[in-house]
Amino acid sequence: MLALILVVVGVLWFFLADPLDLPDKTLEALDKRASVISMLAALVFGSVGWWLQRRSTAVGSRGRLRSPPAVRTRPRSARCPAGCWPAR
Repeated sequence: MLALILVVVGVLWFFLADPLDLPDKTLEALDKRASVISMLAALVFGSVGWWLQRRSTAVGSRGRLRSPPAVRTRPRSARCPAGCWPAR
């Protein structure tokens, strides 16, 4: 817990106190680059996560593609014996 508090305090100090004493133009350029880099990183990680999720649901335990579940085409009366379904 103490380590977490020290990390939070260190990060806040670094971003709020400006210990590097950089000029405003440099900070502005770094801020723009950081925004673009974070946007591209989010796009890459999101795409990879989406691809892995789609792949994990499509591939079975033996590494083969699973077939989609069969659609039942039988009428309700064939699935349920007489008297088990409430009358309408």
